[in-house]
Amino acid sequence: KIHEKIQSNEKIQFDISGKHILKDFVFYLNKHKFKLQNTFPETSKHFVFLDVVVGRDGGPEGLTVMVDYYTEDGTANAGSDYKPAKGTLTFYPEDRHCKIPIEIVDDDVFEEDEHFYLHLTNLRVRTRDGLILDPTRLGGVPLALLEMPTTATIMILDDDHAGVFSFEYDHFQVVENCGHITLRVQRTSGCRGQVLLPYKTYDGSATTGKHYEAKESGEILFEDNQTEAFIDIGIVDTEQYERSDFFYLELSSPVWTKKMSGK
Repeated sequence: KIHEKIQSNEKIQFDISGKHILKDFVFYLNKHKFKLQNTFPETSKHFVFLDVVVGRDGGPEGLTVMVDYYTEDGTANAGSDYKPAKGTLTFYPEDRHCKIPIEIVDDDVFEEDEHFYLHLTNLRVRTRDGLILDPTRLGGVPLALLEMPTTATIMILDDDHAGVFSFEYDHFQVVENCGHITLRVQRTSGCRGQVLLPYKTYDGSATTGKHYEAKESGEILFEDNQTEAFIDIGIVDTEQYERSDFFYLELSSPVWTKKMSGK
């Protein structure tokens, strides 16, 4: 998805490809701007190879566009967690796509989720006669320029374990005429295997049946590499003035129903 609209004749989109990628992202270059999205999608260590695909659309004819890229450590370390990457993307006049290859190092060591950075820098253009120019100084009219943020973050999930399951927040508030509430359950520090997660509700000041629909033996299924799921609870509108009431939703111990080797 594109996070903001670019008003320009030239647009370069960045996307990601690779087996079992969890989410897509986009960042882009246009006639006046070369811009990175803030955050890359999370990925899993055993996927090993990622391609950041750069797509070009429109722009002045006859110009070759070049931009350098490099990776930098965050909590993930080059060599042990990912292979450092450094190079130059070159868009010839007829080119529509380039790729930045990224390699994730797989291992069986339990680690917290980690991240590293990908930077873009040193944007320049080359004319038909081979002259390399600063794109911001061509007769005072910029053809392209780097705009903040020019750094993206790549998150690595440690997929060697089933994971840790939790709610996004520890309390939620709704009005009774909403009809239902949907709660997100997140899976962090691992996403290996198919996992069944039981849950149940129990009364606080709110009463089962009168204020909400009970879930005495509910369960949600996380597939291999799935990192989030949702629980839906019905809320009853009593159509009477009452004080604020509450009830509890509790996650039980996860059951690893199918272990995936991922190798």
